[in-house]
Amino acid sequence: YKYGGPWFFGLLHYLEQNIQFVEKELSNTPIQVMHPEGTYLLWLDCRKLKRDSNESLQRFFIQKARVWLSEGSEFGKGGDGFVRMNIATSRSTLQEALTRIKSVIQSSK
Repeated sequence: YKYGGPWFFGLLHYLEQNIQFVEKELSNTPIQVMHPEGTYLLWLDCRKLKRDSNESLQRFFIQKARVWLSEGSEFGKGGDGFVRMNIATSRSTLQEALTRIKSVIQSSK
């Protein structure tokens, strides 16, 4: 703990860059990114996303985009229509996930 400051502040900077990256990548989609206040988990508002009415969001993202996101409803009633994305990963992994998500969104228009 005594010498971890530089690593910790570097991590915070990297995570903030990942948040900004996701916000930019999804800015022209029906998915709204909820900017977090202090975590590496992003809430994505998918209520405007077109999908089958009987299809869960988690199933939509897994089967169509091949990206595993946690369905917001797992965390309580207020989470309906949202998914949670972990952005504490490499930029290349994040880019791949967002490319897949945007591809599915484009094909479902």
